[in-house]
Amino acid sequence: MIPYLIEHNDLLVITNSVDNASMLADYNVNTFLPGGKLKSSTKALIGANIIQTLERYHFDRAFLGANGFSIDAGYTTPDPEEAAIKSLAITQSNQSYILSDSSKFSQVSFSRFATLDEVPLITSRLSEKEANALKKFTKITEAI
Repeated sequence: MIPYLIEHNDLLVITNSVDNASMLADYNVNTFLPGGKLKSSTKALIGANIIQTLERYHFDRAFLGANGFSIDAGYTTPDPEEAAIKSLAITQSNQSYILSDSSKFSQVSFSRFATLDEVPLITSRLSEKEANALKKFTKITEAI
């Protein structure tokens, strides 16, 4: 998604991903990286400092990744600390979206951070059966 942001020169992006922050800097997108503990496996910043920082902000839009999404479990991630950050970002946003490729459909990780009806999904092409099942619970936008 980051390459699509370069068209907006008045944008401020807040991310807890060191990799995403680096890419945003490469595109000259105004980026804020709140401090926290660096999780080596995902290069994401986590912890109480991130939560305290995000509680002070309000976002127009939040775009969040998910390790899995399913009708029963909703949107999930393996790490409870990452789940807490994602859940707070949803609460602090006017509109939130989940970015998750279709291979993660029916995958369930340890920590749910949102239900399907709370946040629309932007995903790669789903089968007709999968799309029809999900459309009962959330709005879906299929991206290339």
